[in-house]
Amino acid sequence: MNRNEILKPFAEKLGISIDDLISKKRNHHLTDARKIICNDLRKKGLTLHEIGFILKKDHTTVIYNIRAYKDYYQFNPKFKKLANKTNE
Repeated sequence: MNRNEILKPFAEKLGISIDDLISKKRNHHLTDARKIICNDLRKKGLTLHEIGFILKKDHTTVIYNIRAYKDYYQFNPKFKKLANKTNE
């Protein structure tokens, strides 16, 4: 699978373009989406390097996003609602 095939379902559910997901932009809604994508892809068994390659990010950024996901999901109702959208 290529990058676009992997990101397309996330982009559609979250209402964000694939170009924005892999961009260097750091807008709040984009960083939240990347946290969700990193967490979901990791649960599907992808390695940190594979996820980083897909999102054009360093593997350490992927690690941060996966760790941050847990706190955001627990304490941020808006983030939790957005995260639950990808599981529908």
